[in-house]
Amino acid sequence: IIPGVQKCGTSSLFAWMSQHPDVHGSIPKEVHYFDVNYHRGESWYRSFFPVAVREGADLTVGEASPYYIIHPWVPGRIHDLIPDVKLIALLRNPTERAISHFFHEVALGNETLPLEEAIRAEEARIRSAWERLSADGSFRSRAHQSFSYRQRGLYEEQLRRFHAVFSRDQLLVLDSGALFRSPLATLSRILEFLDVNPDFDQFSLGPKNKGAYTEKVPARLVEELKAYFAPHNRSLFDYLGEEFEW
Repeated sequence: IIPGVQKCGTSSLFAWMSQHPDVHGSIPKEVHYFDVNYHRGESWYRSFFPVAVREGADLTVGEASPYYIIHPWVPGRIHDLIPDVKLIALLRNPTERAISHFFHEVALGNETLPLEEAIRAEEARIRSAWERLSADGSFRSRAHQSFSYRQRGLYEEQLRRFHAVFSRDQLLVLDSGALFRSPLATLSRILEFLDVNPDFDQFSLGPKNKGAYTEKVPARLVEELKAYFAPHNRSLFDYLGEEFEW
């Protein structure tokens, strides 16, 4: 399972991995069972994967739902159903991720505020929803899914929730920048992690669901976001024992 993070390359990674003959991705990519569709039950979830796997064929199957990583109830739910799952988390420079997230929501028609106003309105927009979601796993908030621009970049607390129920060797944490700079090397690392034949390298590596925008981003906002994320990034790198080029 690729639980996130949104706007960090999950669509590209899912598409690339699905090209491997021993890997089969869910249809669609984002099942969202463990977050917003949990009430539908296990049989509903399993219906998104190939019958051959359910009959014992030697395939590795997976899905990618980028809301999983931030949803507080998801790690425990995954562990209850698939305790030996392999998880892959893609992390991106959180300043770039937040800005890309904003333009993604604009393109979807969800965001009507200007960029700076939207970033600064985040806490007021999602605070009560986050509190309720943390207390009630059946609650769903469109506002939290859409407007959590900065919160989704606080990666350490999200990873800690997964590490609370999964061993570290079950969760591969990658810098999405490295994935796009050195895709074959990163994919080889992923195949090894998944115990999938590492000799396959015939990937078509075009990016998927890549955001594009022409609006100029104010430099002051970029600096503000960098300053906000700096201590969180430092703590994340210490926690992982690895630094990314952010």
